[in-house]
Amino acid sequence: MALYHFSVKVISRGSRNTVSAMAYRSGCKLYDEQTGQSFDNRSKDVEHVELALPNDAPAWAVDVQRLMT
Repeated sequence: MALYHFSVKVISRGSRNTVSAMAYRSGCKLYDEQTGQSFDNRSKDVEHVELALPNDAPAWAVDVQRLMT
């Protein structure tokens, strides 16, 4: 019998750095233009990441999605 687990993590714009949280959860390298910091979490094993973007999403959001594939 197979076991299945599904977990959704919503990243909200709170008191912590959203770019840092996104880089950690996605296991990729991201750069925060507002603070000038770079977050590299490529060594973290991440099985699957998916962004649900609308058809008219801005170019920067689509670029972030390409980084995660």
